[in-house]
Amino acid sequence: MRIALVAMGQLEKDFGGKHYVFDFPEGSTLADLFRKIGDNFANRLGQALWNRTECRFRGPVVMMTGGVALRDPATVLYEGQEILIFKVLVGG
Repeated sequence: MRIALVAMGQLEKDFGGKHYVFDFPEGSTLADLFRKIGDNFANRLGQALWNRTECRFRGPVVMMTGGVALRDPATVLYEGQEILIFKVLVGG
C-alpha cells in the first residue's frame, strides 16, 4: 500500500522536500512509518529534531491525517493515506 508524507513549513526544509510516497505492506503501523523516516531522513533532520535511538521526533512535531493527530505508534496505516507533518509553533 502507498502512504504519502507531506512535510509542512520548516520541516519541508529539514526533510529536503515536501511530498514523499512510501510503499508499505498491509497492516503497517505508524511505528513502521517512523522507521522509514529514520532510514531515509535521520541524517538530514539532526539530533535536535530526530531521536535516532528511539526512532521518533523530539520536540513539538505533529503528524495528522484527516484532521486527526496521530500519536499512537500502533495506529494502523491505510492505502492512500496522506499524513501531514509539521512543527507546532509556540510563543507569543
